[in-house]
Order: sequence, then C-alpha cells, then structure tokens
Amino acid sequence: MIAASAGDGYIRHMAKWGAQVVLTGETAPLIALQKIIAGEALADTRFDLTTTLCKLRDLFSRH
Repeated sequence: MIAASAGDGYIRHMAKWGAQVVLTGETAPLIALQKIIAGEALADTRFDLTTTLCKLRDLFSRH
C-alpha cells in the first residue's frame, strides 16, 4: 500500500495481513508507483498533524 500517512498501529495491523505500507510525500500516486517499480527513492513524507495525533493515540491503545 502506498500512502501519504499512516499510524504505527495501522502499519502493524496491515503487516499481520501480509501487506507492506510504504509512506511517501509524493502527491501523484502513479509517479510513486512508477518510482517503486523502477527502484527509485520516494519523496520523504511531510509533517502531518493527523499522523502525530494517531501516534499519540497508539501510545494509549491496546494494539
């Protein structure tokens, strides 16, 4: 899965299902996919307040 943001809990949950979550700052999904196929580096993720809040929530959750 290619995403702009995802919390640690979600990434762990998807890994249990055998899915790898790839985070990127790339805004065009097709370009991100092309870079992955070509083995090129993806753009770094940008600061996202919702991701920070998710990480804080994950600290206090049971998963």
